Amino acid sequence: MNQNKKFDIALSFAGEEREYVDRIAKLLKQDKISVFYDLFEETNLWGKNLYDYLSDIYKNQARYTIIFISENYIKKLWTNHERQSMQARAFQESEEYILPVRFDDTVVPGISNTVGYIDLRTKTPEELVEKIKKKLGITTDNKRSKDKLLIYVSYGGTCRDPMAVVITQSLIREKKMITNLNIKGMALSEFACDVSDGAKFAIKSIYKADLFSGYQSETITKEICDEADLILVMSEWELSQLLNKYPNAVTKSYVFKDFFGLKGDIDDPFYKENEIYLDCAKEMKEIITKHFDCLINKLTAEK
Repeated sequence: MNQNKKFDIALSFAGEEREYVDRIAKLLKQDKISVFYDLFEETNLWGKNLYDYLSDIYKNQARYTIIFISENYIKKLWTNHERQSMQARAFQESEEYILPVRFDDTVVPGISNTVGYIDLRTKTPEELVEKIKKKLGITTDNKRSKDKLLIYVSYGGTCRDPMAVVITQSLIREKKMITNLNIKGMALSEFACDVSDGAKFAIKSIYKADLFSGYQSETITKEICDEADLILVMSEWELSQLLNKYPNAVTKSYVFKDFFGLKGDIDDPFYKENEIYLDCAKEMKEIITKHFDCLINKLTAEK
């Protein structure tokens, strides 16, 4: 099941165990598994507020976190911060999120001794990686069952496409669907912006919650177009701009309303009153909800 996370796995460990964990991280990367490992992220971490950034990673940005339990782990300030962040997520989840592995029998606050774990005293890094791959649903021939990729596109990436993303994600959760669907919002502009305050207002008004936690706008690229299974663009003009840049995407790209058998564009509410953003979000929610089965069937149909 894909939950639209940036990483498949986030690794949390004490520095004393780096030699073992480094081998794990490199093997995962070799198998094309997206992994959060500090040495892979040095440039990205440079200059960031690490307290907030790491909290977001371990709480919001990974499908699973692996906690490498050891006597050293519970003595470190940063590993305890990471643990508290992942436990805040686990408290809200109905499925397992924290995957404990043990170098020793150290008791870790909040990790019950009844929770299943892997004993690293009897496992090589290669054996642990095989278990991680099975947890992720990767087949024995080292190929993951392919995620389906749905992309919503607008010019700036600030309001319509992020609202469409969280609306679709919310419907999947409401219907308790298990799906390998990955959903992204993408900007045509080279300068993808943060989600607008108006979009945040609209989604919070509808769902009574901030659903944009961890959301990051990105600029669409040829590689993402090639990877996508379906691209829904908010207006006819924006579709023409997309196809001018990436003409090979023509067979999988549609104006949002056209795809659902409707006419017209999703008008851009940028820089308008909050109520205009709310109207825009409600319009997209109504369309996606009414045609949700059509959308899912299109994406899951075998090619």
